[in-house]
Amino acid sequence: MEQGAASVDAAQAALITAKAQLSRDLKAAYAGLLYAQDSVKLSEDILRRLLDNLRLVELRFESGRENKGAYLLTRASVAQARLDLLQAQQALRSAQTQLASITGQAVTPLLASDMVPVSTPPTAPDFTALVRETPDVRDAMARERSASADVQLARAGFYPSVNVSGSVARAGDTWYPSGDRRSVNANVSIPLFSGGRDYYGERGALAALDAAKANRESVEGDTLVKLTQNHAAYVESVDRLNVDREFVAAAETRANIARARYQNGLISFDEWDRAESDLIQRQKALLASTRDRVNAEAAWELAQGKGVIP
Repeated sequence: MEQGAASVDAAQAALITAKAQLSRDLKAAYAGLLYAQDSVKLSEDILRRLLDNLRLVELRFESGRENKGAYLLTRASVAQARLDLLQAQQALRSAQTQLASITGQAVTPLLASDMVPVSTPPTAPDFTALVRETPDVRDAMARERSASADVQLARAGFYPSVNVSGSVARAGDTWYPSGDRRSVNANVSIPLFSGGRDYYGERGALAALDAAKANRESVEGDTLVKLTQNHAAYVESVDRLNVDREFVAAAETRANIARARYQNGLISFDEWDRAESDLIQRQKALLASTRDRVNAEAAWELAQGKGVIP
């Protein structure tokens, strides 16, 4: 019965792990689809902005107020933007296929319409308590209990066995017999000579129990490290997203100011190009941070054995 109960606990832990993994995969795939959709939109915006820049530089080049190197660099930037758009469109189709595979849907052009629900990371979680509730540790504890039950079964061979039997009958030369016959037999067997089978069976069970204890301690340590690292990554991803938002706001303002100053001949092409390039990189970093924030929270939930799958 103890072994059966341990097997049930191990199976439940495996089920919780499977649900948590599915939840993490689902969140990651949905966040990846959102990222791919936003990447296509951003790539289109960047291409339009660079085409406007190219027309501006081309006019200044034709009028002799800009050098050919600046014109060629702007053309190359437009070509790179077209390549980035193509790659974003390809990545979108891949993300749609991945989400369709995870949800078991037919491969159709899936579109994400809402953001992934997110929550605020806990400030000071009790990692020791969380470790004991994780499915990996629960599975290791169940295996240890099963090994302990194996030791009890192995030791059973050392104990004597007692068998008791009895019978009740009637006998006689007439019907209905009137003579009662009762007998009771009892025997006790002591396993004195088992060829070392019971002894070495117990030693093997004890060694398996020691291994199960060591495995449980190792799993607890690994789980504590995983929880600590995932929580730290989760907290950092939230702060990084906030920082990237501020950088994008600053880069947009700087790029608009630089464009106006370049049009009026107050700054050089190189200064304007640096502001434009910084804006593009900051916008791409913000998209990645938004996706990474969802993935970090999903990884934190997975480490705990939790998720959105009931």
